Amino acid sequence: MFSSLHLFSQIACPKAESCTLPNCLFSHNVSVQDVQSKSSTVSSDTAPRHPALRDQLEADGDGPRKRRRLSTQEDESTATRSAAEGERAAKHEVDRPTRRETTPATAKRPISPPPLRTRPVPASTTKEASRTPAKAALRATETKPSHAPAPKAALPAESLNPRLLSKPPASHAFRTTVLSKIHDEFVRLNAENATSSDPPSGTHRPLSEQDLVKMALDEEERIALDQPVVYSNVIKQRLMRYKKMALPAWREHVLTLFPNTEPPKNEEAAVPAIQSNGTTPKELTTGLTTPEELSLLPRLLAPATELQKHGYTTTAPTEAEIGAARAGVEASQGWEVCDRCSTRFQVFPGRREEDGALASGGRCTYHWGKPYSASRDSGGKSSKATGGNKEKMYSCCSEPLGSSSSLGCVTATHHVYRFSSAPRLASLLPFIATPPNPEIPPADPPDHAVSLDCEMCYTVHGLEVVRVSATSWPDGAVLLDALVRPQGEILDLNSRFSGVWPEDLTTAPAYTSSLPSSSPLALLPNPSTARILLFTHLTPTTPLLGHGLENDLACLRILHPSVIDTAFLFPHPRGLPFRNGLKFLVRRFLGREIQGEHVTGGGEEGKKGGAVRGHDSVEDARAAGELVRVAVGREWKVLKRKGWTRVDEIEWVGVRPPGGAV
Repeated sequence: MFSSLHLFSQIACPKAESCTLPNCLFSHNVSVQDVQSKSSTVSSDTAPRHPALRDQLEADGDGPRKRRRLSTQEDESTATRSAAEGERAAKHEVDRPTRRETTPATAKRPISPPPLRTRPVPASTTKEASRTPAKAALRATETKPSHAPAPKAALPAESLNPRLLSKPPASHAFRTTVLSKIHDEFVRLNAENATSSDPPSGTHRPLSEQDLVKMALDEEERIALDQPVVYSNVIKQRLMRYKKMALPAWREHVLTLFPNTEPPKNEEAAVPAIQSNGTTPKELTTGLTTPEELSLLPRLLAPATELQKHGYTTTAPTEAEIGAARAGVEASQGWEVCDRCSTRFQVFPGRREEDGALASGGRCTYHWGKPYSASRDSGGKSSKATGGNKEKMYSCCSEPLGSSSSLGCVTATHHVYRFSSAPRLASLLPFIATPPNPEIPPADPPDHAVSLDCEMCYTVHGLEVVRVSATSWPDGAVLLDALVRPQGEILDLNSRFSGVWPEDLTTAPAYTSSLPSSSPLALLPNPSTARILLFTHLTPTTPLLGHGLENDLACLRILHPSVIDTAFLFPHPRGLPFRNGLKFLVRRFLGREIQGEHVTGGGEEGKKGGAVRGHDSVEDARAAGELVRVAVGREWKVLKRKGWTRVDEIEWVGVRPPGGAV
């Protein structure tokens, strides 16, 4: 047997007097008073101290278990038995060796109360109940340190260069070209917003240049990441969408990207320049009076040799040449080559008898823009300097030249054709030289000049005039502006460039001299009538100004000897057959934009009120006249260096400088 450690020597034996063990582990010398005192102590210790919990336990009736209470007789008998046992134990202890009594550490620990079986209380209620009013008041008055976010650092300005992608969907040159076009459309729409009649205030205020650059970069990057497989088609469609976008749609689009575009107080919003290319119109001054400018025009007249070199018809075809041209047309049976897609097709003047068709070959798919090659890369360096290859693209949709993915970006109803042979033109309408005008007396130098521009359309007879406009020079007053009914059936009005739409011809009133200038364009019955009206403002010596007038005069069948062509005055650096366009010359020398294809307002493409407007022949005629004034100013500077001076306002006398010739 193992020796007892007396761990239970301080605890009363549960069996008390009925215990028969000789060496019981429990104590048998505990008096009734000790038991009662310990019982009361345990009962008081196990009772909950918190009043609220004690009340809750009393209400539930589920408190700690009660100890058995001893009666008085049992107490006396128990005490007598305990005294006798005590004497026996004392004798037994005398015989035992003395042992040191040690109280275990566990007996000194306070007794933990039994777990309370209470209803579950929500955590929030318990947490709030545990807080004393003082602590709650203290926490309410505490102020936590504010951790306001630090102001973000200003982002660096981005350039108009496509963002770097791990897998770009197209070449860098193509992405740069499309990105530049999208940015140009954003600049145009932003400029329209700034100059619209509706004041751009609040959310309608114009955006800054950096905002426009970021918008273009985000748009291109989003398409490149979301739709890389069809990136080329999607980006072209998005570009056309912005080209057709109206001002209200642009404002709504900007509002979605920039919800808060209200400018800060005491700070004006940056309004971009009126011109979409970021330039301001240049002030045109020659330093001369109007009679002095007119007296210099004869020095700018193109010689007959130059006119022939540039495709002008200077003499009328003979009857034999006209007859041969007619025979050739009859032999061809109407077969022509499309001027847009180079497809062979057949035209039927007067319509085909079987089905009333005007042409065969079905619909025509083509690129309306001209091919071009970027002379500089995205970094501003020339392609020769960087060793890169020039990739030619179409200006309309930036599609690479010769690409098999797209045969065109626009579809027309018919194929069209054109020709420039003078005998064949004369077979439809004869050429006439400008006759003398008795109402305009001859003058040397001339006392007036006329700027001319015509718009053409495609018919079964090729290219015919559909609008004629003439303005006086240099003031730009309108002398003639009318629509013209072509001789043949119309295949395509070429509205993107001519600016003439079907409803213009169907709703135009007949031309009369009594029509007010504010009325819509009147309709002339045929090109011959338009030519007669133009002759009322001309004489053979009247300077006729324009850009590429060989086409305008050929459509009107006019032979005019006194021509000033801005294509001669500002030649292309590479020479013929290259020519500078009127739009380019006006942008370079006058600092403004003309021939805009887009106007403010909704509508579909192909409608006059829609996004595509086309050219304005009056605007083009005035622009050509202003370019002539630029040339007059340059000529006057050369003459002044040679010693020329003004004698009076209408006569010039050359003074020979010392040791030189005039």
